[in-house]
Amino acid sequence: ERARVEDHFRTIFDNAVEGIFRFQATQGFSMANPAMARLLGYDSPEKLLKGVNTIREQVFLNPEDHDTLLDRLALRDSVSGFEAQVLARDGRLLWLSFSARTVSRQDGRVLEVEGLASDVTDRKGREERLTRQANIDEVTGIPNRAQFNSTLRRMMQQARRSGQGMALLF
Repeated sequence: ERARVEDHFRTIFDNAVEGIFRFQATQGFSMANPAMARLLGYDSPEKLLKGVNTIREQVFLNPEDHDTLLDRLALRDSVSGFEAQVLARDGRLLWLSFSARTVSRQDGRVLEVEGLASDVTDRKGREERLTRQANIDEVTGIPNRAQFNSTLRRMMQQARRSGQGMALLF
């Protein structure tokens, strides 16, 4: 019975659409499923485990995002929907959404993390296009009236707080 249950969960792990991982906070992956390997541009989980020695420098495009993830996990034992840009082995930039939890810690430091990762690159691209369309004139490429008004309000508040003057040429 136990072997059948383990086989069942192994099948789920191996065939999951989302990347499933476990990594050591200051090192590389200690476990990954085939989907996680594919996300990061590796042919197999074994190649991913051998190819990544440090998650912070080799996976996260901005290493500070790795630090932020660990800081959040140090405060709460789990994080959901943490988005960061990563660099795949083949040079592709993609956005991943992480849902993770602390596996082990020592003296308040997170030692191991496990969780799920899913590719949200397409959604992030649509969000960026919509933001650009909402704020930039397509013909001229300069900020539109909405962006101008938002920037003007922000600069006026900043001038008020700092006690400095401000000029607007129109």
